[in-house]
Amino acid sequence: MNSTVDVFRAISDPSRRAILDHLREGEMTVGDLVARFAMTQSAISQHLRILRDSRLVQVQKDGRLRRYRLNCKPLLEIYDWVAHYERFWQQKLDALDDFLGETDV
Repeated sequence: MNSTVDVFRAISDPSRRAILDHLREGEMTVGDLVARFAMTQSAISQHLRILRDSRLVQVQKDGRLRRYRLNCKPLLEIYDWVAHYERFWQQKLDALDDFLGETDV
């Protein structure tokens, strides 16, 4: 499957986006994340597995603990794709601005 599709699927869930937001603060264990959510450890672990499979998080073993950290590189693929549409909409808004500037409102 296309890695961009995997990233889109991973960030489609609000809980996973919230986990990514928390990981922006730095490395965290599953327990750290469980303390921030009204979810079970099992649910957090399932979300982390999807985020790990899509390469949005990386895991480092530290003894018995696993520390998760954000990996932003896959988000660049999304940004590049969205940027194409941003240019499209900017052109449309510029044309609207030109049109409104030519008419008496």
